[in-house]
Amino acid sequence: MIKTIIFDLDGTLIESLSSIVSSINFLLKKEGFPIHSDDEYKMFLGDGVTQLIERSFPEINSDKLEYYIKEYINIYTNSWREKTIAFDGINQMLRKFQKNKINMFILSNKRNDLTKLQVSELFSDINFLEVKGAIEGIPKKPNPHTAIQMLTGNNLSPKETMFIGDSGVDMETAINGGMIAGGVLWGFRSHEELEKTGADYLFETPSDIRRIILEESS
Repeated sequence: MIKTIIFDLDGTLIESLSSIVSSINFLLKKEGFPIHSDDEYKMFLGDGVTQLIERSFPEINSDKLEYYIKEYINIYTNSWREKTIAFDGINQMLRKFQKNKINMFILSNKRNDLTKLQVSELFSDINFLEVKGAIEGIPKKPNPHTAIQMLTGNNLSPKETMFIGDSGVDMETAINGGMIAGGVLWGFRSHEELEKTGADYLFETPSDIRRIILEESS
């Protein structure tokens, strides 16, 4: 029986690739480096901002890394609203789960402040039990530390929880935490990656998630 869902954010609930790509390419051009394609960025994303910057810049040292991170965050923070939206069908799915009293959380490897800000603006009518992003000093996905902390803090069981995301990192988080792994096929990564990293379910649309969860929760 599935009583709880922990969602990834980028590539799962929201289409944020366009905003991320335009922000990082703006910074690359400003610094005199070549830009990358959308498909390349899909492989750069998923492990947090530090790894995104390291993968995007061909030349980098520790001093420059901190500078580039700060510059990227400033650009992205000021521009993400222009292009970032919820994927089609996501809001309807979340409202249905809320109506049916499914416990919902969000866990992202994006910075904690940006994660909370985007969720508060894009899903203002949804009551997530907790929303968390990356916090310095706390292990990120695929370490299940924060996911398990969310569940135990609300007296919920990992065995009755599906972790839903668009990447191998999310599938590994589910498996590492003893949760059910659900992979979405509209995100940043491929069917093959999700399958290879242990997805129990693969979803082509938010309606597919809704159907499976509500069947399994009844």
